[in-house]
Amino acid sequence: MSSSKLTMKIFLLDRYSSVNDVKSNILKRKHQEELFIAKQDIKQAQVMAEKEKYFYYEWDNERTKTENIILSEAEDNIIESKVLETYAELEFPKKRKKDSSGNIFPEKDRVNDASIRVIFFENEKAVYFLVFSSNESHIDRVRKLIGESYIKDVDQRYHMAPDLFNWLFYKYSVSKGCLTEELALNNISGFIGNSIDEHNIFKCSSDQTSDLIITKAFISNGEILKNITAKVTSPE
Repeated sequence: MSSSKLTMKIFLLDRYSSVNDVKSNILKRKHQEELFIAKQDIKQAQVMAEKEKYFYYEWDNERTKTENIILSEAEDNIIESKVLETYAELEFPKKRKKDSSGNIFPEKDRVNDASIRVIFFENEKAVYFLVFSSNESHIDRVRKLIGESYIKDVDQRYHMAPDLFNWLFYKYSVSKGCLTEELALNNISGFIGNSIDEHNIFKCSSDQTSDLIITKAFISNGEILKNITAKVTSPE
């Protein structure tokens, strides 16, 4: 059984309502971010090629694919959704951009790159997209590539219910982590929760969080967990 960490954020597209709109408009976009140049480096920058003064974001169209997936199937009523999977190719600066003598490194020595998976999908005449990254800087870069003016907040239904984490804790403690026939909650290693007055924040991190008295007391007192660190496995 392989193990992987899956982290993603969901967003809603504005102005566009189909995957075809995304292919015709969003995937044709490119973005360039200007290299920050300090005052003392202006003279060095003057002899740099114009291309080297920017970081470039673009889509990998060769790895772009679309397919239809079935959302629900009841008797003769089949609901499908069109899905587009692609990758955002991002350039970003390394921690060091100058050598010990204060000279700016050549482009190949000061530029990093990342390939971030992005999925667009249709739902109820709207298009949402998922960014598969836990790096907030990469998520911001993907947003810039898509275009900030084309993005708005998701519906409330895509926000997690306040008691979801309490339910997961309950399933781990009482049902030995069994969520479904195929999904198992193997570990809870930490939590964050607010007290009733919302001014005090309790945090706990441990390999045995579910056995800690503070965790059980927190939930028994009617408090709501805001976040948990959990490990869920499946046959895949």
